[in-house]
Amino acid sequence: EMKPAYILDETESKSNLNAYRESAALNFNTYEPAMEYAKNNGIKMRGHTLVWHSQTPEWFFYENYDTSGKRADRELMLKRMENYIRQVIEWTETNYPGVIYVWDVVNEAVADYFGEGKAPMRQEDSMWYQVIGEDFVEKAFEYARKYTRQYAADHEIKLFYNDYNEYFPAKRDGIITLLKP
Repeated sequence: EMKPAYILDETESKSNLNAYRESAALNFNTYEPAMEYAKNNGIKMRGHTLVWHSQTPEWFFYENYDTSGKRADRELMLKRMENYIRQVIEWTETNYPGVIYVWDVVNEAVADYFGEGKAPMRQEDSMWYQVIGEDFVEKAFEYARKYTRQYAADHEIKLFYNDYNEYFPAKRDGIITLLKP
């Protein structure tokens, strides 16, 4: 319920492009019940996930949020990414301070690969990669670090990269290469 596809509000974002051009409208109804339950029962939660190629709707990557139009450029998508991360962290820490102990900042940015050498980043199926470039992971962590420090100043929120099949040497090496910066 915390994935971008469930939080980004397409209808509201399109309803007022002047207000939402750089900062899409968000709706937290999908994960608010889980946050409420966790808060009321003293349960810490893992936030999953802020940036993911698979669960971020295509419309988010287009000017005016219209897939029949032009794709947004790098600068607009960096603003949208930062604003999205800020709003999610701000809402969560304002309404449920301390419940989230860790965020999966980026999910599955490295491709499955079973050849020689390290696995490459996902490119063909990642709009984040296609619009921003290979540094989108670094930028996502930069923004998450900035806003967890701002909105959770009295407690630490750990920031993680999340993936699967990392026990395969090529995938593991690709992840390590990606995360070194």
